[in-house]
Amino acid sequence: MDILERFMDITKVPRPSGHLGQIRNYLLDFAESHGIEHNIDDHGNILMIRHGDTGFVALQGHQDMVASKSPHKTFDFTRQPIDTRIDGGRVTAEGTTLGADNGVGIAIMLNALDSEELKDVSLECLFTSDEEIGLIGAKGLEDNILSSEYLINLDMEDERKITVGCAGASNIIARFPYENSTTNGQWWRLKVSGLLSGHSSMAGLGRANAIKLTSEYLKRLDNVRLSSIDGGTFNNVIPMECETTFSTTDTFQYSKLKLYEEETSARYRDTEPGISFTLEPIDEPGSALSTVMTNRIITSLNECPYDLFESGNIGTMASSNLGIIRTDGCVEITSMMRGATDDLIDRYSKKIAETFVRNGANVTVDKLFPPWHEPEGSELQKISVDVYKEMFDREPILEITHGGLECGIIRNKCPDIQAIAIGPNMGGVHTPDEYLEIESLRRTERYVFELVKRLSG
Repeated sequence: MDILERFMDITKVPRPSGHLGQIRNYLLDFAESHGIEHNIDDHGNILMIRHGDTGFVALQGHQDMVASKSPHKTFDFTRQPIDTRIDGGRVTAEGTTLGADNGVGIAIMLNALDSEELKDVSLECLFTSDEEIGLIGAKGLEDNILSSEYLINLDMEDERKITVGCAGASNIIARFPYENSTTNGQWWRLKVSGLLSGHSSMAGLGRANAIKLTSEYLKRLDNVRLSSIDGGTFNNVIPMECETTFSTTDTFQYSKLKLYEEETSARYRDTEPGISFTLEPIDEPGSALSTVMTNRIITSLNECPYDLFESGNIGTMASSNLGIIRTDGCVEITSMMRGATDDLIDRYSKKIAETFVRNGANVTVDKLFPPWHEPEGSELQKISVDVYKEMFDREPILEITHGGLECGIIRNKCPDIQAIAIGPNMGGVHTPDEYLEIESLRRTERYVFELVKRLSG
């Protein structure tokens, strides 16, 4: 099957994180119909094995996709196929994420297993579960699950690059108790929207954060009391929207909001052309936080370290994303910390945690996944570079990405394996602006096939 056709077929299968039953059935049906040895573990990871006449090579990607949509779009990711478009050599989706991250990996692996060109090659294809919400499937893998000497991860977004390392990450979760007190006065609803959003690894590129903008504005008002504040969708996505209900005794609110809008528009003139602030009066809510607790929350949001912390010769070294805030029995805030080393992750996670603790929150720090750095000059790196130069007549870029990959976890569980990560040109990942370049997808498949043949020999 043509690789584009295969990918488009996968976009018809609903597979948001946490709801992978349909894509698992799709993959298992493929394995059974093609007579491919396969197994599924308790975490929903699927391993397909095809025995050939060579040594094993492993391909790996994840089953799930980020479910993000435009505010105007009504869409059920658990039931509906992605509404795809082909425009100017790109595949896009109508008002939602496309799922090229990581539908591309699924498509290439299935085509490799179904390929006459690779019929004599021994392949292990690993389809992990729930990568986008904490690499859950990879963490649940058994030790030494792979027999291969080489692992090719298919979860990257730039065909010019061969990725040989990634950041690690932790979640810092702060919970403020909802100390209910009597409501009174005029109440308002503020909605911040229209932001471009993006993958949380895009630190330092000038993207605005809707939670941060909301807290900055609230800090300007007198005697604020929150009833609710909700924003963001995933810890690894920059929040594009935030909505809050609050009261204030400030009689200059409209003029203050107008001034803040002007300042914000000027600050993000080159990166966020669509920022929108909507303020409207509402009926008095049934519950509210005290002024003291409200101030603690607003202060912690404003003080919370965010965006780019450190950069070095490999690019971004440390950053964080203030990703989610929810009001549901308490006010819960999730920040995701990324770092190129364990020391950076621990140091900045502690700094973020201390900000919330200082303001009265209960805080937990969860280590999500380790940083990964492939030893320089490994045999896999050498071969992958040689094949790339032979095919495309140019040098690839060897990259250590600030994004998170499953390679580090798999390398820890299979210590004898060497790993790289590659992928076709994509953009707007984790947002409704996601796209996939068609010809780049085809080139990437050819490169993977050629690399697998060379490695298996």
